[in-house]
This record gives sequence, structure tokens and C-alpha cells, in this order.
Amino acid sequence: MPKSLENFDVQPGLYTIQTPRSSVQRWKDGDHVRFHKGLPEKMGGWLKADTDQFLGLCRKLFDWQGHDTSKHICISTNQRLYIFKQGVISNITPIDESGTLGTDPFTMVDTEADVTVADVAHTRNQGSYVTFAGASASNGITINGEYVVKSVTDADSYVITHSSAATSSGSGGGASVTYSYELNIGLASSVFGYGFGAGFWSRGGWGDARLTSAFLQRALVWSLDKWGENLLACPRGGKIYVWDLSTGVGTRAVVIAEAPITCSVMFTSPENQHLVALGAHTGVDPDPLLIRWCSSEDYTDWTASAINSAGQKRLDTGNEIIGYVKANKETMIFTDNWLWAMSFTGPPLHFAFNPIGHNGVIRGQNGMCEYDGIVFWMSEKDFYYYNGSVSIMNCDVWNKIFEDINDIQRIKTFCAVNRLFGEVWWFYCSSGASENDRYVVYNVSEKHWTYGSMSRTYYVGDSSLQAVPYAAGADGYIYNHETGVDDDTAAMDVRLESYDFEIGQGREKTHVTRMIPDFKRLTGSINLTLLAKEYPQSVETQTSEVINIVSSTEYINPHVSGRQVSMKFESSTIGDDFRMSVFRAEVGTHGRQ
Repeated sequence: MPKSLENFDVQPGLYTIQTPRSSVQRWKDGDHVRFHKGLPEKMGGWLKADTDQFLGLCRKLFDWQGHDTSKHICISTNQRLYIFKQGVISNITPIDESGTLGTDPFTMVDTEADVTVADVAHTRNQGSYVTFAGASASNGITINGEYVVKSVTDADSYVITHSSAATSSGSGGGASVTYSYELNIGLASSVFGYGFGAGFWSRGGWGDARLTSAFLQRALVWSLDKWGENLLACPRGGKIYVWDLSTGVGTRAVVIAEAPITCSVMFTSPENQHLVALGAHTGVDPDPLLIRWCSSEDYTDWTASAINSAGQKRLDTGNEIIGYVKANKETMIFTDNWLWAMSFTGPPLHFAFNPIGHNGVIRGQNGMCEYDGIVFWMSEKDFYYYNGSVSIMNCDVWNKIFEDINDIQRIKTFCAVNRLFGEVWWFYCSSGASENDRYVVYNVSEKHWTYGSMSRTYYVGDSSLQAVPYAAGADGYIYNHETGVDDDTAAMDVRLESYDFEIGQGREKTHVTRMIPDFKRLTGSINLTLLAKEYPQSVETQTSEVINIVSSTEYINPHVSGRQVSMKFESSTIGDDFRMSVFRAEVGTHGRQ
């Protein structure tokens, strides 16, 4: 039985769109692995940025620097708006309404902690935050401080829960109870429903019939930008708010009263500083395709005149504006199905709008990004890019992504850049998940794809202020990525599997008796299993023992036989790390069978 030393050489990137027989010398599956300069390696780890935790699910992060060089990160969630500064998270959520309640607005029941609050036309929804002051003790308790709306009774009353139970029944609180209501919380997940009970209670006017029996209410997503050193923030479908950095984290964001009543998305145009509202309210009705912008350097001036640069434009393709991305000398605006370029021209029109082409039905308000002058995005059924014209990307893992994706939660899809490795990332919900649990990565310079599992609701990897990428977890923490080699304080599960190798195009049965590892970097260990089978459609008939490889391992003796042989690498121990080159295998043939 002649033996030879063969290279088990595998091309970089994962590849899932062809049959096993047509995918020899490719990697077929993996998790938490990247390919850098042609070699597979363990993805960088992550650590909590701090122990402070935020409430809700973050759909947008934004960092910027004040005039005094102080660094800030805005965290926008479905519940609150926060500033993360020097390891401390501070609440700057706008106050939606404040005032004084009527006399004795609280109704208590003996031995119960639930309290009914009377407030005519209150507009609160379940889960929102309310604060009271000035109340007098009644029925054994005093209703002062912050509470969460437990339930909404009707348009004029809602229920909160006090920290202790009342000692008698009755109304109370006195005549001097002041209230402040935070901006209502938004949906954590999109809801597709029929009729009564889908989504938040009391959506729309009190008692109004729904216009349709089937509807989709989206999870809340914010748009964030800066105006000088100040923060601009807008919840989709809501008002535009500004937070004055100079007043510190003890103050709240406040509404820009002169801006459109509502808009879908907003941003600051870098040319001559215009605040631009996409899907803006006309003053009479919301218009999902209307774009309005304020006069240069004045976000309180939105009425176009001969002496200012305010204006508006209504797009004529699509049903609504979904999102935008700032690119070179233009801003790319995405309706649900079309791509537009908005560019600054100066007086008299100030902005020009050019239709570019169909965007494939964009997936998510943040499903697009710019990297090195190219705009990338994820559509309903493909990945696209724009560098002067719109093109569909060749995706080596197309079936793995688009055949297992949750369309109802598409608004949560987002795109991010990891400049450290020249990568564009998308995070999305798999078909069985309601939160982002998967990622897919395209390496722009090396032009290959990877995918895997990770729970992140937003990710920033191209910040000019932060040394490493950072991301928001569904658990309410900010994580610094490409930091260490572990999943915070736990081990990161890593997997990499190849397609089959064949000797002599599979005409002869191959027996692998020895393999010689080659690692550029190996800390801790990695496990290797060889799998063998007779035909491409066969189930593996032989599996080697799990072989543990460490940095001092010179060779291993797996002993498996088959026409096709594949490799599976796994690592799940704290501190493990690797960067791997080509394995060589000593193989012999048994002759044709």
C-alpha cells in the first residue's frame, strides 16, 4: 500500500451553496471563526465594558466627542435613552408630559400594593415610567418616586405597584401631586397580529376601529446623530429631541418643538449643517416619503423662504423611507424598495435627489453601512453593494442565511463595519428567534464569507473614538469586542468543519494514518476529529477519536478510511486561541472499490 504526504489545503471562507462533491477544499461550516490573510483563526473575544446595565433592548449606539474632548456613547433602547460616559450609564430619556394631578388621584385597596392612578387622557402605555412628587400619605402608603405602569385600565386611569401594600381602602394623595411622564416605551419585538390585543393596548384613538384586521407593529428603533457637540435623537415615528452636552448627564433630552411633529428617521447633513427628517410630518399628516430639512445651522427654522435654506422633497418610488447611510459626498436614502442619492448643491435648491435603482427590498432601518466608499446592504433575498451602480453580491453562504431568517423581526437587522479586519457584518434573527442570534460577515478585501451565532442588538466597529469594536447585548450590557479570546468570563465555543478531501478524485479508498499540524498561533489546545465516508451522499461511516492538539504536538495518528475524508476542529475551553495553516496528512490507498 503506497503512502504519500498530502496537503489538506482549504480555501478561506465558508461555502454552502454547492453540493459536497463540488465543494472539495472548502470549509462547510463554522462558528466564531474568521479568515484573515488566508488563514482560519479564532475570532477575537469580548468583555463587558463595565458592570453598569441599561434597561430595554438597544437598537442603536452612537459615539461622539465634546468640545472638551470628553467621550460619550448614546444607548437608545425600546425603553429609554441613555448616555454612557466614563463607565456610568445615565438616563436622559425625554419627559413627555408633566403637571399636577387632580385631588386625591390614587385609589388603594386594603392589603394590596397595586394603586390606580386617575389622570384624564393620560396616553401612557404598559411598561412606561412615571414619577410623582408632593403626595401625602394615604391608606398607609405614600406614592412618591418613580413607578412603572403595570396596566392601563382605560383612557383616564392606569395601575402602578407600590413597594408595600395599603393598610386600608380608599382614595388619597392630596391636592398637590405633581407628575412627570417619560416618553412611552416602544415595542421590544415586532408584532404581526389580527384585531384586538396585538401590540400595545390603546394604540390609536380611544375606541377607534382598526383600518385593517392584519397589521405589523415594528420594534422601536432610534436614529441618532450630533449637532455640534450636542446629541440628536428620534424614535421611529416620533419627535426629534436634542440633548445639550454642556448641561451634563443630570439633564434630559428635550423636544425640538419647531421640527416636524413626527418623522421616521433623521440625520445631520455634514454640508452646511442641515437637520434632515425622512418620512416627515407635513404639519397636517405624516408622509412616509417626504423629506424635510431645516435652514443651515438652525434646527428651529423649517419654513422655506427666500432668506433661508430650509426645504423639502417628496420621493416618488416606494411606500416609505426606511433608512439612510452617509457615503462619499452624498447620503444614500433607502425607501422600502428603491435607492436614492441625496447630494448638497447649494442655493437655490440646496439638495439634489437622484434615483439610483431598486434596492431589493431593504431589510431594516440599520441594514446598511458604508466601507471605503462602498455602500453595502442586506435586502429581502440578497446582499447588495453600491459604488456608482447597484449590484448583487455573490454570497457563498446564501442558503444558510436566507433560508433561516425571521421576516417579522426584519427591522432588527443591522449592518456594521469591523475596520480592524476589513469586514462588513450583518446581525439578524434566525427563523426560530425573536432577537438577533446570528451574524454573517463579508471580508471586503479578501472577498470571502463567514457566519455564526452571537446575540447582539447593535455593534460599532468603525468608531474614531474607541480603540476596539463595541456592541450592545440583549442582556443590557455594553461589550468591548476583539478583546481577549473568551466570551466575557466564559469559554467561547468555536467550530470549523471542512468538506471532503479525495485522493485520486475518489477512485480509491484512502487510509489516513498520520497528520502533521501547522499553527501560526496555538494557545491552550484544539480538538480535531476526522470523518470518513464512501460516497458524497453517504453518512460518515468512520470517525476518528477526538484528538487534542497542543502547541508541542508534532504529529497525530487518527486512523480512518474512506473515499472522502473531512476535518472538524472544535475548541471550548477558556483561554484557547489559534491561527492555523495547512495540515499535511500521510495517506495510503487500498485500491479501487
